Amino acid sequence: MRSVVSRTAACVMWLVGCSSSSGSATDAGGAPPGSDGGAESGVDGGGDATITPPPGPASITITSPADGASLTFNGEVTPAVAFTATGFTLRDPALCASAADCGDVWLNIDGADCNESIGAVYPRNSEGFTSPIAAPLSFCFRGSDGPHTVVASLHDRTGKAYQDSSGKPVVSATIHFTVVSVADDGGTE
Repeated sequence: MRSVVSRTAACVMWLVGCSSSSGSATDAGGAPPGSDGGAESGVDGGGDATITPPPGPASITITSPADGASLTFNGEVTPAVAFTATGFTLRDPALCASAADCGDVWLNIDGADCNESIGAVYPRNSEGFTSPIAAPLSFCFRGSDGPHTVVASLHDRTGKAYQDSSGKPVVSATIHFTVVSVADDGGTE
């Protein structure tokens, strides 16, 4: 069976929920948003699906956190970065077959300072094909507190940055946020 996938993700912070044309905040395997846990709703799970990208030029925009936001955390510092992508099919790259306009979103935070630091992992903090994507700041060499810059970019099935017709990588506008961690006071509720 062949499936036609045309998806534009439009989400708000993961605590509020996610809505998209595929209609689910989890993928078909029940994985949470932003995970790499399988095929999304509406995809047969096979690598032979016919991919029809949405019309128009590919673009991506970070919708949350807001530019200039101050984020407060008590415990692990992992902001949810929500985005909207158009003109590009967001899908597990392993299921994109040979489609050029298909892949996932990579987050880079503070350039290379906050990249995942294990083995031969591609240079990014995190990646996913549903919004939002969790961005663990525990990878940051300079620590999680303080100012940060996040860039979201579209990547094709091979991991290459997706390029527009002029050969320029398609990335979001630069978003800045500041993290303030608060210590647990040890009290009881």
